[in-house]
Amino acid sequence: MVIAHPQQALSVVQQPVNWDAELFGAKMLHKSGLAPSALKSPESVLFVILAGRDLGLSPTASLRSINVIQGKVEVGADMQLSLFKRAGGTATWLELTDTVAELKMVHPNGDCHTERFTMEDAKRAKLGGDNWSKYPKAMLRSRCITAGMKSIGFEVLAGVYGAGEISGDDGAEVIDSQVVATLIVPAQFGTVRAILDTLASITELDADLGAKATAWFEGMKPEVLENQAIAADTLGKLRARLAAMRAAAAVAPTPAAAGPTAEELAAQERAGLERETRRTIGLIAELDAVEGAEMLRLYEGEPSMRTDLSKARAALTHLEVMFTKMKNVRTVAARDKKVQDELLAGVL
Repeated sequence: MVIAHPQQALSVVQQPVNWDAELFGAKMLHKSGLAPSALKSPESVLFVILAGRDLGLSPTASLRSINVIQGKVEVGADMQLSLFKRAGGTATWLELTDTVAELKMVHPNGDCHTERFTMEDAKRAKLGGDNWSKYPKAMLRSRCITAGMKSIGFEVLAGVYGAGEISGDDGAEVIDSQVVATLIVPAQFGTVRAILDTLASITELDADLGAKATAWFEGMKPEVLENQAIAADTLGKLRARLAAMRAAAAVAPTPAAAGPTAEELAAQERAGLERETRRTIGLIAELDAVEGAEMLRLYEGEPSMRTDLSKARAALTHLEVMFTKMKNVRTVAARDKKVQDELLAGVL
């Protein structure tokens, strides 16, 4: 699979399917219990992965973003918009309220289109239910995006439906729209990773203070994820508190203490695994922002990968292998590009 440069139209070059190897991988994913529960067999997992490959998505992105209803593919609005922007398209919200969603789009080929979807349009289409009552802005946003993709003729999504268009389950769109707020943009990955490490160090010195600091950070998280300056300021405050705690500990007498209990040791290992897992996800995101975001979404959506030691170890091992493979692929690609450039320079 080859994905074009973001400023060019998205291009996917298909390689022949190695059915034995592909099915083996699908069996492993299905056996892990981390694939969506709707996929009842390894074959259904493989079908979704292959459907995503046609769109230029990685296996994990495919499993998180694609539904297959009666053989037809549904892709959430946020992923559709992500593919559009990755291909070089632009999208600007002109209006987004509880009654109107209006999006200006520019196709990678230069074509322009403005899509408008209102609550009146939703009523005419007989769309409704709890999600439309509770999250009108998110629902209008999703419908506006998917309708806009069809109107502007984005080739990559030809024959693809928006989430809920076939199944009628508009709830998927609410999840799709809201989960974006929890993803860390690439510029913040390193800072947030440092914040989490600092919080862990504070907790090791003072569990109660660490819990309070973590709760404070959770309250700040939306602003931290959206603004690098706020992220940097948050990190600075936490590091200053940690430095003060270490200075105080250096002059205070050290009381005799019993060795850690088995429960404490397990808690320390879980904390260490979580720190290392998040660090590895950050490294993956530096190579591929979309893949890193998908890995973070998967990790944060499965609490057992942080509370169950065996699953936490397995998740970290999987991510480390994944990062190594991605890095090797990039190294090979860079080397091949260098050889190609040298050959071309010799010809010219």
